[in-house]
Amino acid sequence: MKILLSIFLNLTRFTECLEAPIAVVGGASRGIGKGIAIELGKTGYTVYCLGRTRGSGLSIDSTVEEIEKHTKGKGIALGVDVLDDKKLFEIRDEICQKHESIQVLVCSTFAVPSSDPAKFRDDFWLQGMEIWDCCHGAGLRAYYALMCAFVPLLMKSTRQRPLIALISSFGGKAYTFNVAYGVGKAAVDRLASDAAIQLAPYNVDIISLYPGVVRTERNLDLEASGKWKQASGGLDLSLAESPGLSGKALLALLELSNEDRSAISGSVQVVAEVARQFSIKDENNIDPP
Repeated sequence: MKILLSIFLNLTRFTECLEAPIAVVGGASRGIGKGIAIELGKTGYTVYCLGRTRGSGLSIDSTVEEIEKHTKGKGIALGVDVLDDKKLFEIRDEICQKHESIQVLVCSTFAVPSSDPAKFRDDFWLQGMEIWDCCHGAGLRAYYALMCAFVPLLMKSTRQRPLIALISSFGGKAYTFNVAYGVGKAAVDRLASDAAIQLAPYNVDIISLYPGVVRTERNLDLEASGKWKQASGGLDLSLAESPGLSGKALLALLELSNEDRSAISGSVQVVAEVARQFSIKDENNIDPP
């Protein structure tokens, strides 16, 4: 009986190794999440793209189209509001039916307030509760929900040491934009550091990833409409990172030895610093700022 069990376990590991590595990206319809999903696809990952927006334009479907058209990976679009716990766990179960485990979880969900972009920098008592709900709902709560749903699948990985990447911001360290934004990002960083303690016995690593200013679709639209300077407080978008640079930095961290990756679990990793450390170029062979 023990021999048969050993053969079964070895066959399971062998089958998993033949499959492409699996990544789940929450918030893959646009921005940094989309950039990371495409970069993962370039290295052959099967990328499950989670998000609310479907169809043409900026959507998880268009992200999948780019993955399958321009990379050697495979993209799968799964429409879900990550604040809908029941639906999120149904999506998890759907992935479970196809794969023994996943190797990467990226949490990059974020909601933008519907009000005037200039009000993003208002005093907190003038902003109302929408900004808090955006930063702590689609941001922090969604990250926690994604982790609760997918950590059991990460724990089952035998092909490589799994990694969770929480997309955060320098707003977690210093005042940026508004009070709710900074509190939310600081909480994301704490989520990574505390979760690392509980994940360590299961050989699952987690990091908080800090992009700099990024040329997301929304930021480019704000610049085109003449609203970027006021909304950002005068940041220079011409020096900004591409969304894909975060993906390249994440892939570099995935290549670390198990010992080196374990050593950074729970920490903040700055995209530009990782890029310099591993001599990663941004689009058009440009060094990161």
